[in-house]
Amino acid sequence: MMQGSQQLHSIIELNNLQALFKSFYALSGVAVTFTDVNGNLLYNSNGSHFGAGWAHVCTHFHRQCESTKKNCIISDTYLATHLKGGKDYAIYTCLNGLVDIAVPVHYKRKHIGNLFSGQFFMQTPDIDSYAAKADKYGFNKAEYLASIKAIEVFSQEKVDSIVTFLKSLAKMIVTNAGQHNWKKDIGETINYNTPSNIAFNKRNEILTTTLLSLEDYIYSLDTNDCFETMYTHFKIGLLEDNYDNIKGKHFTTINIDQQFKRRLTRTLSNVKLTHQAESFYFQLYSRYPGQQYKATVACRRNAHNQFGGTTLHIRNITYEASAYDEVKKLMHIIDQSPVAIVITDSDANIEYINECFTRNTGYKFNEVKGKNPRILKSGATSTAAYNALWQTISEGRTWKGTFQNKRKDGSFFWEDCIISPVLKEGVITHFVAIKEDVTEHKAMEEELMRYKNKLEGRVIEQRKLLQQTRHDYKEIVEHLSGIVWEVDMRGIIQFVSPNIYRYSNYQVEELIGQPIHFLFDPELHGKLFKFISTFHLCPHEFNDFEVFLDKSHKRTYLKASGKPIYDKNGVLKGIRGISLDITQQKEQDKQIVSAIWDAEERQRTRISMELHDSIGATMSAISMYMNTLNTQYPQNKLLQQVDSIVKQTANDIRLVARELKPPELETLGLAESLNAIRLLYSKFDKLNIKFLTDNLTKEPGKDVQLTIYRIVSELISNSIKHGKADSMTVSLFNHNGEIFLLYEDNGHGNFSLDNSLKGAGMGIKNIMTRVRTYGGACQFFPIKGFGLIVGIQLKY
Repeated sequence: MMQGSQQLHSIIELNNLQALFKSFYALSGVAVTFTDVNGNLLYNSNGSHFGAGWAHVCTHFHRQCESTKKNCIISDTYLATHLKGGKDYAIYTCLNGLVDIAVPVHYKRKHIGNLFSGQFFMQTPDIDSYAAKADKYGFNKAEYLASIKAIEVFSQEKVDSIVTFLKSLAKMIVTNAGQHNWKKDIGETINYNTPSNIAFNKRNEILTTTLLSLEDYIYSLDTNDCFETMYTHFKIGLLEDNYDNIKGKHFTTINIDQQFKRRLTRTLSNVKLTHQAESFYFQLYSRYPGQQYKATVACRRNAHNQFGGTTLHIRNITYEASAYDEVKKLMHIIDQSPVAIVITDSDANIEYINECFTRNTGYKFNEVKGKNPRILKSGATSTAAYNALWQTISEGRTWKGTFQNKRKDGSFFWEDCIISPVLKEGVITHFVAIKEDVTEHKAMEEELMRYKNKLEGRVIEQRKLLQQTRHDYKEIVEHLSGIVWEVDMRGIIQFVSPNIYRYSNYQVEELIGQPIHFLFDPELHGKLFKFISTFHLCPHEFNDFEVFLDKSHKRTYLKASGKPIYDKNGVLKGIRGISLDITQQKEQDKQIVSAIWDAEERQRTRISMELHDSIGATMSAISMYMNTLNTQYPQNKLLQQVDSIVKQTANDIRLVARELKPPELETLGLAESLNAIRLLYSKFDKLNIKFLTDNLTKEPGKDVQLTIYRIVSELISNSIKHGKADSMTVSLFNHNGEIFLLYEDNGHGNFSLDNSLKGAGMGIKNIMTRVRTYGGACQFFPIKGFGLIVGIQLKY
């Protein structure tokens, strides 16, 4: 088995389960397999899918085409998501038309995987629609339709029977898993010292069972240090492959590392002398390199309370040692984290802070230890807000919010804060707070809000004027920009208002029965599916789900609000809502951002001119004086050192001025400006920066050139500072009126897009904002241990 099933192999005999699947398929014609808890398929060692009875149409067509494969993945994820929600089975008709069934398998109250069946029809398929699908996706029509016709049509009674069988099979797997773990996969009962024809008394049975339940190696040595008996559930011994090879032999005669023999000799002598148990640590380089063990030697007494030999107990502690190292690494990462981290006990008394907390607040650990974080209160947050926070985390839920707090010196600052409870066996033992200083970001938000309020004021005035001139209510209704819609819990459109044509060029009858993502740009498909597939877990009203449609390559932004809808029995049946056109608002927001960027560039230009014209001229004059002094005092080493510093300073000023306002953008274009970045970093010998611009056949406008220049500068800076990269490659090329940028580095690649953007520095957020402002797209692909790849698409 490949990696997906390795973790299940210690619980379930997958080889036996595979044979059972094949037999069941041969008798019933029903496909069956086993997936992990997320619905991911498992694979055999030869790369084939684990299980039996996979439909030819799925393996050779639907899962080989990227478009139809997405429908398969949606089905797998839908089933897995419903089972995670506590369902005892789930049935789903995938978007390719086939029916799938899944039943969860629980072991020791833990969801370990799913039994999966399906790939059949519950009604006769429409062959014409599948013929059209073959044409659409370029399938071999004759072979594809033959595969469709080969799929059986099951009645509801047969489907119910399959569900019943899968539930029974799940219980059988759990039962056999317990027996398998006790006898087969964990090891067989081994007792070589006692003849099989002598019955054990109850005490010895209990003792032997207890020893064999341990995941250790236990050897019994006689008074002469020769091996008597071994107790273990492993099939192969630690000190030998077959216990019979060492039974009755002295431990010094076995073929094992000499270092282990010396340690055991010394320990046995001490134990016999003191009659106290003693332990030592060792490795068996010759047999199990990289594994670490702990050995404990203890005395045994016979029936006459006399020395009767020793017991050698060996335990593999590789995992524990490795876990300890990982904990040390984790603590180092937490200490060096760029965000403040606070850990308190269950009463919210501080037990730990990292260095960033001290930098942000001015408080050292000995000043806050045992105190409540309320020492940072500024008075700006109400008591009700704090009570709501405490109620949330006391109930075991995570709280997110923003505070205005007060530093030790009395100054105020803003923090984004996430507080999560730490539970042990269902009881809260600690709270962990992650806090980011967002004071500068807050100031920028306030500035943007002032611009926004000003613009909104103008919009309100215009709306009032418009309302004064509109007296006919019917005319107002006809010009509403909202789209009313309704989808079921599979995301299939059940209703949409006729004005949808205004946004999508589709008529209502073309959309009914289609999946909701049919209307939207592929960039939103994952977000839409996640929202719909998890909505049943927590049905709620919403008014902030922002999406956009694509009409003739022009994006129309919509803001959706809606609520769950139920049938007469109170069962959740779908979602109903309205989407309002906010394109104009988006354009206004874009104008605000552009105005801010223009102000930044003007400020950069002013500073650049100051550095070049004023400070640069001054440094040139100082350099001339230094040349005169060096001529008069040629042997003065101090003057030579000062002269070197002056020249280096002048060079640094020129580089900073160039970075603030690259002159190449005005005269030579984007390629030469990017080359200037490489020159800027050329003083670092270990950095290797490449720019591939030969395929940039059309020079973009000045605004786009400047945007690309700023993005590349930010990416290189982040790669060096955060990714520890020393090699970067930037490729630029044109295609169909768009410019594409591909960025690659060889940094550590520890970058999670789901978590980073909210806690990322301003640089990454600025990149995303700049790209979207120009109607582009940006994707980050971190590869842990290998680096980061960034793809950016911009329109001219």
